[in-house]
Amino acid sequence: MLSQRQINEACQMLKRDGQEISIAKVRKLLQGHYSFFDVADKVLLFKENPDKARELAKKEVIIEDKRPNGLAYVIDQVLLTCALHEHKQITLNLKDKLQNFVDAEIKSKTHDYEHKLRKLRQKNDHLEVNFYSLQTRILQLIETQNVLKEQNYSLQQQLQKALAQKNYRLPEEQNTQKPAQIRDFQTQISFLKADCCAVYDIEKQRIVVKLPPKHKLEREFQKGLNSIYLRANAIYDFEMKCWFLDQFEAKTINLLVRNNFVISKELAYVLQKLQEQTTN
Repeated sequence: MLSQRQINEACQMLKRDGQEISIAKVRKLLQGHYSFFDVADKVLLFKENPDKARELAKKEVIIEDKRPNGLAYVIDQVLLTCALHEHKQITLNLKDKLQNFVDAEIKSKTHDYEHKLRKLRQKNDHLEVNFYSLQTRILQLIETQNVLKEQNYSLQQQLQKALAQKNYRLPEEQNTQKPAQIRDFQTQISFLKADCCAVYDIEKQRIVVKLPPKHKLEREFQKGLNSIYLRANAIYDFEMKCWFLDQFEAKTINLLVRNNFVISKELAYVLQKLQEQTTN
């Protein structure tokens, strides 16, 4: 709502600048926000009786916004502290320019943040694609590993079987005969000259095994009859540094053969007889 105080300020600006006070000039100062009829009565009152116009302006009740936080209000308050309360034109111009500046800054910052957000989203999409690609590749590798494990196990079984057949296979003429000369186990060991060897003690009907310390089968020897692989009672002789096995089976000798132990002819003959008993 147009007040008498606003008209008085506009008229005083024109008067101070030496210009004639007219309704058109006052409306121009007020940015044309008010109609001719709103301005006419108040301008005529100021021209005819300035004192009455000032007194009327003092009596006007100024209705202020309950939340005066607009740019125009802030600028107006600053100008009032500088005794520039009459310069409404300055207030309006400053308000427009500041508003344009703030809008431009907001638009620029918004554009920058939107650009950064797009880049982050693109990076996130790229990482997500890589993650699922690597996850698929890992699953494929695990599947391939499982297949290779099965193939490796099968090949090891075939290799052990081939080594066992190679190590205890006897010449055709010895398959039905005992060795021509029966030797005691110490002679057999000295003849074999191997770190890992097994011979047969004919006198006490037991297997004598020689192996280096910390051999992988040492734990099975320590278990003795409790070992599901050894299948024999095992006793270690600290003086001779050999293991003596009794209550053994064909599987006991086969275990030694599979682990690359060199066996004597006497022990090979015993293995043959044990296998024949198992077959029969």
